[in-house]
Amino acid sequence: MKRFQLFFKNTSERIENYPLALPKYIALFIALLSIRLCLEFFANHRLFNADDVLHIGLWFIFIILAFVLQLQYFSKTSIDKIIKLVVCCFSIALSAPIIDLIVSQGKFSKMNYLSINSTSDFIKAYFSIGGASLSRGATIGIRIEIILLVLASFNYIYIRTNNLIRAILGTTSVYTVLFLTGVIPLFIGQLNAFFGLTYGQNDQSSIYLLFTLDLFLVMILLLKLKPDVIKTHLNWSFIIQFFSIGIPLLIGSFLARFYYPLNWTLNPTTLYFIPLLIILTFLLAIYTENIHKMMIHRKRQRYQN
Repeated sequence: MKRFQLFFKNTSERIENYPLALPKYIALFIALLSIRLCLEFFANHRLFNADDVLHIGLWFIFIILAFVLQLQYFSKTSIDKIIKLVVCCFSIALSAPIIDLIVSQGKFSKMNYLSINSTSDFIKAYFSIGGASLSRGATIGIRIEIILLVLASFNYIYIRTNNLIRAILGTTSVYTVLFLTGVIPLFIGQLNAFFGLTYGQNDQSSIYLLFTLDLFLVMILLLKLKPDVIKTHLNWSFIIQFFSIGIPLLIGSFLARFYYPLNWTLNPTTLYFIPLLIILTFLLAIYTENIHKMMIHRKRQRYQN
């Protein structure tokens, strides 16, 4: 056991300290994701579909971002090292479709969201890592993949902190987030019921929800990578920029809703336009604030010259 722990620690440190720029790991993630998609579609006997590729891709981006932020919080390791480690360990995701193909001997297995219809189903699925069905939803390969990721997360946090309680809490958080991503349809269904919405043709609610969550986690990750951004941008100038962009967009939305009511219907897909608009307004305000500061800096240089 000590040898394994030493091997685990040395391997993780080599990955974390490898002298490769972070943008290179984005390319590595895209490559691993592409291989995973090919294996998953092959194991599920499915043809490539643009919506499926986008949907599953956004789902995995959320998983990676969630892993990075949680491991960084519980292990207190620098965020850039965690990014390197999580992206490299994403190779574990290749195991699920391969295991399913071996176990089912090439027969059909459906990796999909979990089918939850009651509170008891939710509890059973949580503690059984996916519920009763082994051929649909959380397949055998998915369950083994989750177990490997959870054990690796526990071991990593424990080695870094030498705190058993912190490792248990971190592992529970990682697994809970993984599980909740598997019941997204349940969450969307509850939200639609709250607003009294019904699904229509070509529903894209899952994609828009994942895209919104991904942008939100990206913003948190950027703040982790560059904590000075908060001090630099959260000032009166930024607030003015935010409202000068947000208010016209809000007014334009109301005017469009008033003059073109048939083009503006609240449904499970358009429900996420509002949070997306807020996030994009925030990012645009940061961009315009940077442009404004750059122009002021250039004017000062001209006056000095």
